[in-house]
Amino acid sequence: MINKERIERNAVFEKFNIALWDATQMRALISSRFKKKEKTQFLQKPKSLLTGRLRMTIPLLIVSGLFFTSLFYSIFFDDLVGQTQYLYAEDGGISSGAPHPPSSELLFGTDPYGYSILQQLLVGIKYTIGITLIIATVRVAAGYVFGFIYVFYLNNKIRKAIISMADGMHFLPLSLLVYFLLVPTLINHGDWTTTLFERLAIQVLIMALIVLPITMSSIGNEMNETLKKDYVQSSVLMGGSLMWILSKHINPQLWPKLLLNWTQHVVQVLQMFVHLGILSIFVGGATVQEGSPRLVPEIYELSGMIAISREAFLTQHFWMILPPIFVFMLLIYCFNTIATELTKTPSVPLLINKEKMKSTKPLAGAGTARFTRLKERNDLG
Repeated sequence: MINKERIERNAVFEKFNIALWDATQMRALISSRFKKKEKTQFLQKPKSLLTGRLRMTIPLLIVSGLFFTSLFYSIFFDDLVGQTQYLYAEDGGISSGAPHPPSSELLFGTDPYGYSILQQLLVGIKYTIGITLIIATVRVAAGYVFGFIYVFYLNNKIRKAIISMADGMHFLPLSLLVYFLLVPTLINHGDWTTTLFERLAIQVLIMALIVLPITMSSIGNEMNETLKKDYVQSSVLMGGSLMWILSKHINPQLWPKLLLNWTQHVVQVLQMFVHLGILSIFVGGATVQEGSPRLVPEIYELSGMIAISREAFLTQHFWMILPPIFVFMLLIYCFNTIATELTKTPSVPLLINKEKMKSTKPLAGAGTARFTRLKERNDLG
């Protein structure tokens, strides 16, 4: 219904049969990787450079600190999650039963079964961050590979169909679609027929490939913009292969955008985990209890802690839901900050070579002679 501009490659690539790779060019690419790189320096203001580094470093330190704290807890305490059914008073009587509110003994309180929320967080953070990073990486890697195929090997009709599919998927509730695809795999009504690793692999593939048309078209269109440059066309006319063009021309322009795209996918996956947790879809799967609507997660993970949100709000036991929501918000904020800093360009994006600067000296009187010639030319004109 909307007449869109045709997205196609430059005419040079339609007429020439470009080889995938060339032996001489591949040897040149490999040898260039081992050459000593020249020392370069950004011409930026010290204050802006320091501020940019802090804005990138602090979120990275927060995410790394959470991940390694959870990992060390797993190494030294073997993912221990304590259970406290009852708290006793000084006279020996029962003072309270599970769920327990936050106190000096139980810092974040317990869930309805008496399991410590703090220890569940310490166990589950590494799974949430790790699986999220893997899914985002698979998304970008698959989009890069299929984007290359999209640009160089598909015709206009197939590319138009992929673009139409990607545009339509922007309006689909992807979390609901992933829910229907994961229900047969991650919800168990008896004995498991798959291992934990197989279920995690299936979940990663489904959550990664569900957005393949979007990532393939977006990365392919970024490649297509680079192919329209004059220097790329000159490289083709001089006999450059596809691997040479990809390595020398496309990748240097594409890597910063891929990194930005990766951080955006991390945020999207974290948001999807929150939605799936509310729908009782957990990382690694869950088992249905007989006579109870509650699902028992196979591993402690943050999305599994989100599942009790309805019960927490009905009973007003908000301490059960606030810690995992806060961790999700903190992770999303950190990766959003990283993505924002990646989109900012340096104030003076110019690189200088220190060694060439030292070896190059201005000629004496060069500036005066040039001024005199220009003056004489103006007098003649």
